[in-house]
Amino acid sequence: MTKPKFAPQISIPATYMRGGTSKGTFFKLSDLPERCQVAGSPRDNFLLRVIGSPDPYGKQIDG
Repeated sequence: MTKPKFAPQISIPATYMRGGTSKGTFFKLSDLPERCQVAGSPRDNFLLRVIGSPDPYGKQIDG
């Protein structure tokens, strides 16, 4: 049986804020991996993963 391959996890400082029903995760640009510090696909994909997209369970229960 082969083990699934996952990308290694990395730690990135962030601030999670909530106001009413709105919420967001905020990063300092210089804390992001170098490839994510400029606009483009790597940064887009990173930000989508932060908010839990794609939903691996297909439930879309949180926005």
